[in-house]
Amino acid sequence: EMSRARARDDARAVDVALASRARLRAGLYNASNTCYLNAILQALRHVRAFREYLLGDEAAAFLSARATRGRAAMTATEDEDARAARLEALRAKSVELLEKRRALTERLERRRAARGEKSAYKGGGRPAFEDASAFVERA
Repeated sequence: EMSRARARDDARAVDVALASRARLRAGLYNASNTCYLNAILQALRHVRAFREYLLGDEAAAFLSARATRGRAAMTATEDEDARAARLEALRAKSVELLEKRRALTERLERRRAARGEKSAYKGGGRPAFEDASAFVERA
């Protein structure tokens, strides 16, 4: 019985020490789809081990090191030729995909016409982009 009372007092002492060291916000701002994460964080805030970890030096050191690595990755310079090559590859891929989409759309329209169905497009004909390369150049 005495050990339970002592353990309870120790737990309260830790809670008081943590509360005086820093406060965790109970209400979190929900941005878009973060409500589930915020609900989990609010529930975890009542778990003493979780609070100790968040307020401890180990977590602060980890977060600081992670932020430093992130900044280094964002500010790393990349060769202009490599960027240009990657951009050109993306443009070529978008032209290829638009051509495939156009061909598939035409095939579907022919099937609809053969079955006597109306076109899926308002004008009743082809999609607005007839030449994929012209579409990519405009973008």
